[in-house]
Amino acid sequence: MTNNEIRHLPLLALDGPPAAFHNFLAVWATMLAPDDPEMRKAIEARGMVKHLARRANGRTAKHFMVESTLFTTLADDRAMTRLFSGYTTAAEQKGCIVGSVLVFLYLMSLDPTAGSSLNKALHVAAQRGKELRKWGDGSRVAQTPRQLRAFWDECLAVSHLWAAQMMLHHRYKAKDGSYVLRAIHVHELLEWAEAFRRWIEGFVPHRAKKPLVGKNKLWRVPASYKLRPLALPISQQSIPDELHKWVATYKAPTMVSWD
Repeated sequence: MTNNEIRHLPLLALDGPPAAFHNFLAVWATMLAPDDPEMRKAIEARGMVKHLARRANGRTAKHFMVESTLFTTLADDRAMTRLFSGYTTAAEQKGCIVGSVLVFLYLMSLDPTAGSSLNKALHVAAQRGKELRKWGDGSRVAQTPRQLRAFWDECLAVSHLWAAQMMLHHRYKAKDGSYVLRAIHVHELLEWAEAFRRWIEGFVPHRAKKPLVGKNKLWRVPASYKLRPLALPISQQSIPDELHKWVATYKAPTMVSWD
């Protein structure tokens, strides 16, 4: 694959629960492993096995085990080993951070006085990390721009999908603040993701001369999969007070630039 080759999400342009579940697995696997096809297969296989387990009521254990074995053999053994060694949790945490960086970039762009740039968005995400301190599993949230920049580089190709996940989290989160992506929300997630992709591919950071993200860097929805056009909010009222507070603590670097 060349650097200029467009990568399309492997979506089925069909109606009905089976297609919706296929698309859910395809999108989720890509979000967790954008550059690792073997890991994507392992994630999809594990997701299918869990789905079959939920449907196993009324069927023999032998029948279920045969189906489960068929799906697990689709995945590479090394990828499956990594998957069961905490890969998903770490990938989700990185994705959440990268999605927040993209959302912060967008929100700062709404304020002409903010000077939106990747440096500043990484700083804001680091400040947010210091306030969060720990993830739900007790692990420490990354709190330095250098750490976050490494995550940004690693997950850039799916940053728009994670930004869309943040939008769904805000809309559908449970009373305890949690949200887990569901198959019925994938279509909406893709609408948000495409809106963020179109925006970031045209976004020129403060004092820069070219867009931050080049064309064809991000995974795309294929043309055969129809989405309604979705425009991102353009009101400065969308900017949370915390963002202004974190931006106010930013100091431009004198030597190193992440833009």
